[in-house]
Parts: sequence; structure tokens; C-alpha cells
Amino acid sequence: MTTFGRIVEQNGELLQNFCEEDFHQTVQKISEQDLQKRLAELVAEPLELHGGRLFRFNLLQTEKAKYLLRTTHHVAFDRSAANIFLADVAKFYENLDAKITAESYDALDAANDE
Repeated sequence: MTTFGRIVEQNGELLQNFCEEDFHQTVQKISEQDLQKRLAELVAEPLELHGGRLFRFNLLQTEKAKYLLRTTHHVAFDRSAANIFLADVAKFYENLDAKITAESYDALDAANDE
């Protein structure tokens, strides 16, 4: 299960609500020739801010390389989250067998403590 935020309406107010649901990511295989067109389509695709996920990750694989496109809303993915994410990605580049452990205290815990 993955925990992530959604913006929902409650009593006429917009609130961020944390949800738990299964999240599965797949790799889209495309040709190198179609890469730029597909990237342009994905970048132009908006996030569904009201009720949808506040993030999207696209994994693309061509005959030459693998690509990760991250589209996230700043409410759910700030600079601290980006730093942690990029550090974890760097660990995998250094060692494909690396194990990434979950944070013991995350933004959801901080929000609940406030």
C-alpha cells in the first residue's frame, strides 16, 4: 500500500486528504523515434488536482535508454521530498541491489503531530 495525498472537498472547503491504495508502475516501451513526441504529450498532461493523485511517474524505455519523468504537485512533493527521492535514485545507480528503507518519520507524521 502507498500513502499519498488527494485534494478533496469537505463541508465546502478544499482539504488535503491522505489515502492508502495500491499503486503499480509499468514501463512503457517506445521507439527512440517516438520519444520526444511522447515526452511532450506527458508534460502537457495536467494533474487532476481535485480528487486525483498529486503525482505521476512515467517510466519509458527505448532501444537506447530508460527514462523517468516525474510530474508532482508541490503540496505532495516539496524540495525535501525531491532530495530524498533523488538520493534514493542515486543509490540504485551506484548499486542495483541496494535496499531502500522507509523513512521512520515522514510528512504525514509531521502533519498529524501539528
